[in-house]
Amino acid sequence: MVVGSGSMKAWGGSYVVAANIFRSINYLGLTTMYEWSLVLGVLLTTAIVVFLFFKSELSLLQELFWLACIVLLNIYIFTIGKDVIQFFFFYLVLLAILIPNVSIGMRVSLVAIIFIIEGLSFRSYFMLVAVFFIGIHFLLKYFHSKMDKVSILQLALTVVVFVYFFLIVSSIVFPAEYQSIVGSRANANSAREGSADAKSAIINLIPGNGLLISLINYPISAIRMMIPIELLFRGVSYIPFIIFQILITVFYLRIIVAFVMKPYIKTEYILSFEVFTAFLLVSFFFEPDFGSWVRHEMAAFPVFQSFVFSSYCGLDKMQKTKRFETRIAVQRRGI
Repeated sequence: MVVGSGSMKAWGGSYVVAANIFRSINYLGLTTMYEWSLVLGVLLTTAIVVFLFFKSELSLLQELFWLACIVLLNIYIFTIGKDVIQFFFFYLVLLAILIPNVSIGMRVSLVAIIFIIEGLSFRSYFMLVAVFFIGIHFLLKYFHSKMDKVSILQLALTVVVFVYFFLIVSSIVFPAEYQSIVGSRANANSAREGSADAKSAIINLIPGNGLLISLINYPISAIRMMIPIELLFRGVSYIPFIIFQILITVFYLRIIVAFVMKPYIKTEYILSFEVFTAFLLVSFFFEPDFGSWVRHEMAAFPVFQSFVFSSYCGLDKMQKTKRFETRIAVQRRGI
């Protein structure tokens, strides 16, 4: 975001920055897309597999989801391009979250600094992610102290109010930047009419950039992106994506339930959930189409895998053992 200029390239990033980065790290003298994809695929797949060794036993659903993620990462992310750089920043965020013997405040500061650096050097909208992350962190910190009184509905409504407050303040204090934010999706789609991306375009339900219209469109866009059943009317080829996105939504809702029901949830899961929530809240403003959405979402894999593959989102060993004992007891009774 460039304050005062009214310009904000929501998802454009910088091809020059990406090109310079790949040029500077090309010690192997790679010259083709295949070579880059092979090297990045092997190195980065190994880098994310490492974290699974620290997880509890996964449920079947988590295992299938992990395999789907590996496929999508190697298709969309682990190749020469801008999204692998975004993946690298999220990897740094995960490492900052996992630093041992460091206070939560220090980890939050490190995560915010990483996003600010990315916003200044690569993709400007990550400045908003940093702001939303800090805001969500303090909101959840408050709710943790009031855990016996909070409900999932209260939590969701508070987050929506937080976003609305941001929009209202932005429209007054930074009107040019506000117009750039709320109009970025429409502007991006208007420039791509007739292209392949337009087939999966996310068109705002109500056209226009007015404050009231933006307040109405925002939660609708959030639901559409998290539960993209509208793609069923655009072709059967979108069914795998629909299933994949709904799985992410299910795991996300499970960690929310865990947050509400278990006040002593691990810090790493809380922070990774806060980061991913901030990323989602900002994405609901900008994403122009469902293809870009799944690609950018996969770039955030290092963070959301932290809680998706935890026992809070699957069946831990105790639950599996209990099911096994129940099945044995039923068999003995001849049922």
